[in-house]
Amino acid sequence: MSRPLRLSVSASPGQKVFAAIFALVFLGILTAVAIVAMAVLFGLPNMDSGGYGLSDFGPARLVVTVVLVAIGVMVVGGFAYALLGTFRGRADLDGAVLTVRGAVGTRRADLSRARVWIDSIPEYARDMHHDRMVATGRRIPRLVAAEPQARPLRLRLRGQGGGFLPPHELLALADAIDSGRQPGQAGQPGQLAHAGQAGQAGQGASEAGDLLRRLATDPLPRLL
Repeated sequence: MSRPLRLSVSASPGQKVFAAIFALVFLGILTAVAIVAMAVLFGLPNMDSGGYGLSDFGPARLVVTVVLVAIGVMVVGGFAYALLGTFRGRADLDGAVLTVRGAVGTRRADLSRARVWIDSIPEYARDMHHDRMVATGRRIPRLVAAEPQARPLRLRLRGQGGGFLPPHELLALADAIDSGRQPGQAGQPGQLAHAGQAGQAGQGASEAGDLLRRLATDPLPRLL
């Protein structure tokens, strides 16, 4: 029995180490900020020349505390979700069954039977000043598989390094899609989603398999 094929979409060991170190530094800074904020709110009796501090105003102190706690929870929650995605994210192909594990859940789809199509999402990267995310103008293709009564499974066809998955992995996905279909049989229609272009003509499973094979064997699309 062959072992499942681990697809090259998960973070590398180096990326995980960097994420862990960054998490420790981030949590340390956040803890220091929280301690200072609590000291200001509860520990300083005199905040101005008049002798009155924020701690003297119960309702105001309560509102500020709630706002700070809410902001802290959202920041920590978003950071924890991203960190979980870095450590848990992976994808395996076992025969025709594709399993994608995300930050908080796992989805599976049998590519030989599921409705399969390719869509794409915009690619973003930090600008030269590293202070905001901007669109690069490129799109990231994704393999989408939907089985009846199940939410669609989505697999990015670019790895963490930004390049496409290796050719042998793309060919394995194409073989899995074609394994349950007779030669010349058209796949079920899917949807091709592009920004601002709703209602585009769909691609079937056969077209998805053909595109995967092209990405694996033709160097030109891999450069786009």
